[in-house]
Amino acid sequence: MMKTVYNILRQGSSESDDVIRHKVRSIFQNFHSIMPKESPREDWMREKRELETKVAQLQTALREERRNSASNSDPALKAELESCLDENLQLQEILDRKTKELNETQSELTQLRMEREKAESRVREMEDHLAELQDELRRENGSKTVQHCHLGG
Repeated sequence: MMKTVYNILRQGSSESDDVIRHKVRSIFQNFHSIMPKESPREDWMREKRELETKVAQLQTALREERRNSASNSDPALKAELESCLDENLQLQEILDRKTKELNETQSELTQLRMEREKAESRVREMEDHLAELQDELRRENGSKTVQHCHLGG
């Protein structure tokens, strides 16, 4: 993205590369400062992407280590390889657990929203019914008062 902005600014410009690079950095700094802050979900998704990237890096490092260790059977290297394998497994488990937690939380949130909407609807219905009963009671009391005045007078 930065390279694209750089190329656009570079076209037809007589400014130096350093000036254009500075402008590109400034644009992206301003862009990030006006962006809304991450919600917990976005924060979790960013964390998930970071963990996925770390897992991919560890897997790449593991493959490289395996290639190197095939020709070199140093005990320290084997121990480091085992450590990387363990860390990779732990990160994958964390990622899986976080994914499951996110899905469960989203499901619970959806359910709670539906329940809240039902409860709010029910409250509105009950308020309407109460208002109708109060109106009816007022009408009945009003007619009884009028009848009482006619009978008593």
